[in-house]
Amino acid sequence: MALAEAGAKVAVAARNEEKLAALVGEIVAAAGIALAVKMDVADAEQVKAGFKQVSKNSDGWIFW
Repeated sequence: MALAEAGAKVAVAARNEEKLAALVGEIVAAAGIALAVKMDVADAEQVKAGFKQVSKNSDGWIFW
């Protein structure tokens, strides 16, 4: 939340879609921009797919 509150566009990842949606809702309510990515970080293929999703939907975002 701190990055979003500071004006950063953020991508959030988790396995639980309901929790992701709630977090994105909080970020948007605080005037932030967020992208939800459903993934299990223990699964390398899901992580690769998640990064592809973020890259595809993140026009001009900076990645760290």
